[in-house]
Amino acid sequence: MNKKVIIIIFIAIAIIVGIIGTIFALNYFTEKDKEYEIEKIELSDCKYFALCVDGKYGVINKSGDILVQTQYSNVIIPNPTKAVFICYNESGTREILNENSEKILEEFSDVQAIELDSIGSYFPYEKSVLKYKENDKYGLIDFEGKTITKAIYEEIASVKYKEGEMLAKKNGKYGVINNKGVELIPFEYDEIEGDKYTQNDEYEKSGYIVKNKTENGYRYGYIDCKWKKILDTDYSTLSRILNIQSRDAYLIASKNGKYGLMQNANEKIGFEYQSISYNMDTDLVRVQRNDNYGVLNLSGEVILPIQYKSVKFNGIYICARDYEDDKYFDKKGKEVETDFTSMKEIDEQKCYITINKESLYGIIDKSRKYLNK
Repeated sequence: MNKKVIIIIFIAIAIIVGIIGTIFALNYFTEKDKEYEIEKIELSDCKYFALCVDGKYGVINKSGDILVQTQYSNVIIPNPTKAVFICYNESGTREILNENSEKILEEFSDVQAIELDSIGSYFPYEKSVLKYKENDKYGLIDFEGKTITKAIYEEIASVKYKEGEMLAKKNGKYGVINNKGVELIPFEYDEIEGDKYTQNDEYEKSGYIVKNKTENGYRYGYIDCKWKKILDTDYSTLSRILNIQSRDAYLIASKNGKYGLMQNANEKIGFEYQSISYNMDTDLVRVQRNDNYGVLNLSGEVILPIQYKSVKFNGIYICARDYEDDKYFDKKGKEVETDFTSMKEIDEQKCYITINKESLYGIIDKSRKYLNK
């Protein structure tokens, strides 16, 4: 092979490697940009408090000094560690004041706090951003008055069950941006909300249920907690099973009038049932086909065949009715003989709360000895 050909090959390889490296770098930095922080505040960190006297509001600090006189119809302090007070006059106009009762952020119009939606907190507002209005559009600023986004959105509100993320509307469609103004979910949906999943009372690992309106009604899809589209908006209903603590999202969905179970994008239980419901005690699902019921596990394997007139989960037992008789099974589908119609396991106490066939309650230990006698 002559020297000229070798040089051309090396140049081609270098170009390919460069292109691959550029693509990787762009994806890496795009994903890093999507990450954001939520400011953590304890009650002991609070410096500023709203004060009400005779129905009028002002601001005091933690030493009890009055910073803003009680002359306003309302005062909102979005972040009680920062001296940014949104003070409402009787006329409905707003003044943004600092701890010296001086007006701030006057270069922006219609500055508002962004109220958190469906999140229980002592601090019910976004703690690092405010929204402002310009030419009938909204944008974001920080508490120092730095512009985070231009006023290009028709609406800005918090994402339901999420903090640090804003539901924004552009060209008639909703998307999600974070508190740095970076787009997380593209603007192509009619509605978006968090799926309500929590770990340690935090919504960080929750995904998003998205929906679009069609001529046949709304259709639902799913986006995971890393903002990756998992399911297109093809489903008539969709909800996440909240009691399964897993990095995977288990989703009960329906289409064409039939229900199925998805593990992320993977179909675990086919769409052939009138209903599907999950039971936390056994980690199993009850399915209905026509007028018969059965039990499957989360992988779609049959635990009880779909031949029973009813199926109930009674603690660790499955009670299945075959014509007039109730039969009891363990969570592996093995029929058991028992004096109890229900045994609810209490892990912390290493015991069970029981109900017997006379509908009387009791408590037994792991060896099935009564503890309440």
